[in-house]
Amino acid sequence: MRRAVVLLVSGIAVSAVVGPSASAAPPPARFAGAVDHPTGSNPFRVALGDLDGDGDLDTVTADASAGTVSVLVTTGSGAAPAVSYPAGRSLSDVAVADVTGDGRPDVLATDNVAGVVAVLRGNGDGTLGAPRGFASGPIPQGMAVGDVTGDGRADVVTANVGAPTVSVMAGRGDGAFAAPVHHAVAGTSFGVVIARLDGDQVPDLAVANVGVNSVSVLRGVGGGGFAPHTVVAAGAQPFAVAAADLDADGRTDLVTADAAGATASVLRGRGDGTFAARVAYPVGQSPRGVAVADLNGDGRPDLAVANAVSGSVSVLLGVGDGTLAARSDLPAGPGAQGVRAADLTGDGVADIVAANSFGNHVSILRNTTEIRADLRVGLTASGVTFTLSATADGAFTAARLRLTYPSFLRSPVAPDCVVDTRARTVTCDIGALTSGATATRTVRLSAAFLASGTGDVVLTRVSSTPGDVNPANDTAAVTCRAVLGGVSC
Repeated sequence: MRRAVVLLVSGIAVSAVVGPSASAAPPPARFAGAVDHPTGSNPFRVALGDLDGDGDLDTVTADASAGTVSVLVTTGSGAAPAVSYPAGRSLSDVAVADVTGDGRPDVLATDNVAGVVAVLRGNGDGTLGAPRGFASGPIPQGMAVGDVTGDGRADVVTANVGAPTVSVMAGRGDGAFAAPVHHAVAGTSFGVVIARLDGDQVPDLAVANVGVNSVSVLRGVGGGGFAPHTVVAAGAQPFAVAAADLDADGRTDLVTADAAGATASVLRGRGDGTFAARVAYPVGQSPRGVAVADLNGDGRPDLAVANAVSGSVSVLLGVGDGTLAARSDLPAGPGAQGVRAADLTGDGVADIVAANSFGNHVSILRNTTEIRADLRVGLTASGVTFTLSATADGAFTAARLRLTYPSFLRSPVAPDCVVDTRARTVTCDIGALTSGATATRTVRLSAAFLASGTGDVVLTRVSSTPGDVNPANDTAAVTCRAVLGGVSC
């Protein structure tokens, strides 16, 4: 049986036919129309980070032709006008991370003409210092920032077009980087991601080899070293690669944006550094960037793919089992190359930002999905041992439950919960719950000596994020009766 999934764009419903799946169809997403903000010339990639310390994510672009990075500070009404900072000759990627160790995010950009990574120190107020260049690989294109050496300092990895290599630049913690160490991959590459791919605690690399239609996987061996690469087939001309657990099995999967194939390819991870054969999903023309985020508020990863020729972003909603619903396309801007998805407005759902290289602007697509979630609590008893449960209909990032008990019960034992014997309460915090998931906690009570009486043990949802749309199932109770110290519930 085939199902229809609806994506709402600026109030317009667009149907997408989805093949059969064991999981329920994802709920719809809703986006306002794109709002364009001018940047420097030819913005090729985009990054997000809180550059001014106000708790909101700001936007940074790598402006290829201008050789600048443009900073757009997020405001209550959108974004302030871009401020551009010279960073090099021709920029191909940009990242935001604290590489100077002062707790303030900095900006890094790859200069594919000079063969360097430029570091612009963040001042903490949304402004940047002058660039410092550090040698990278030949014609660096893509970049990933993370601690691959295990010393707690941010390192840089570049994907190179000038040679079939990736280059690892160990961070010194003060904004400087050691000379690059080059590792062979299958071909010239445009994209790289740092992720744990083989089940250990050592970071690995996945590299999109644009010239040979594959992904190279380099397993980390510790100390910034990597084993020789292995190759996984991807789509035609993979320009970008992202990593996420799409099927909730605890193993990292990979996604590529395949420019010549007009597809996004999903490679499901086996947890040992190997991957199943790709599954391709049609997207717009010439996809160049891919981002993974929860776009419809159901707690499952979704994809946003930037399509350069189409000037659009394809949204593919995750079903939760590693498969994706058919795409719906959001208008962005001409030459959409880079894409990021994150919550810019603080409403709990991810917005989309696309860098439009031919339009000299970024498009911000605000997510207007209304999160409607219901948390159903349950309470069962076996003697004086109580099982508390919370079942989510819709995704929750957090919830708090509270158990109250009558005076003839005492001495609660409740791992992972907070006990207040004076108030006769047990308070339990629940972590994130995807739609359909259930979390449980156990509380064991004892009967007071020679106690008698009848009373209720009551479980209540105290709070949750998001809020609950159906308070009718926020409370559950079990009646207990005590007779001379013996209790039945």
